[in-house]
Amino acid sequence: SLASTDLADHGSRGSLANQGDADGRFIGILDIYGFEVFEDNSFEQFCINYANEKLQRHFNKYIFEVEQEEYAKEGIDWSRIEFNDNQPCLDLIESSNASLLSLLDEECIMPKGSDSSLLRKLESNHKNRSPHYLHPRFGDEPLFGIRHYAGSVMYNIDGFICKN
Repeated sequence: SLASTDLADHGSRGSLANQGDADGRFIGILDIYGFEVFEDNSFEQFCINYANEKLQRHFNKYIFEVEQEEYAKEGIDWSRIEFNDNQPCLDLIESSNASLLSLLDEECIMPKGSDSSLLRKLESNHKNRSPHYLHPRFGDEPLFGIRHYAGSVMYNIDGFICKN
């Protein structure tokens, strides 16, 4: 999925042309449905799901928002398409000093940073504050959750610091 993001970013500029036939042509497949949820979800699934959340936002923006704005500018008669905007989920993950990624980065540079300390920070900053942040059913579990566009996922915090 992270490779898919790279394909989306660079494929149209020909940086992957050496993978095609002699004249540089190739067909790339972008899997926007690469969302993952397992019984035990770790940092890797978080990264994959984050990349897919970004792809979904890109799709929503250019297919729903931009196109409908263009229709309005051109006076085209159409029925407005309503959609679930996933920007609030992305905001939780990336868009503030208290976002999940900011807190993860902060914890990684702390001399005694730990997964359990990160989880405490996530809970204190997001529990009951963000509709996209999920608290585990049992408070002593090393889990946090995100209500993604494609579905809810509980992530096991163990290894987040080391793998980041």
